Amino acid sequence: MGENSKVSATPAIATWELWAAANMLISTHGAGAEQHAQDQLDEAIAQLDEGGEIVWRGIITQLAKNRGASS
Repeated sequence: MGENSKVSATPAIATWELWAAANMLISTHGAGAEQHAQDQLDEAIAQLDEGGEIVWRGIITQLAKNRGASS
């Protein structure tokens, strides 16, 4: 790789993993699951953790889907 090459920090995370993480947060934090996930996202952003940011955004999206499915 040359000096101008950039390696992507995008983590590979399967949909089922996001689903499982969202369900775990709901089980653990109940009504506070979304706030906990948002706090983790904020921390990832503050730490410039691109991979963590991507994962927590995915979990937040999945939380909304999981909550909608249980209605």
